[in-house]
Amino acid sequence: MKTALILCSLFLFVHGNVNTATAQDFQLTSSISQGVVINRDFDADMFNATIQVTPSFIFDKWKFSGVAMSYSMNNETGFFGGTQVSYQVLPYTYLSTQALYGNTGKELFSGGVSYEFPGVSIFGNAGYETKAQETWLEVGIGYKIIE
Repeated sequence: MKTALILCSLFLFVHGNVNTATAQDFQLTSSISQGVVINRDFDADMFNATIQVTPSFIFDKWKFSGVAMSYSMNNETGFFGGTQVSYQVLPYTYLSTQALYGNTGKELFSGGVSYEFPGVSIFGNAGYETKAQETWLEVGIGYKIIE
């Protein structure tokens, strides 16, 4: 319930600050990343790899995206799906936040920064997974399929 209230508040804030009624641009990005997952007891760090597809609609400095992500770590493979909201703070630089929900009941909330070159982007994220109480840190690169 708290998550739904936060997302609704974010939507109302963004809706009030977006200057245009229609998207100015559409992007489809495919990304890969590598990272580390830190357990809450700092006992065993696991490395993870992710592959994700992100369709995005751009409104002025705001970017609204859907995220479909698969991950693999140790003997575990799973899927996350959710949303991402990004804001352009400098030319080609975005701050983002995302809420992803997994097929095994996991919930991953994260934020990060990305820098966009023509055709590619690089990013770094830090997140918290609520079910296993893990911290996820990752860096990656994305290729813009549609720009």
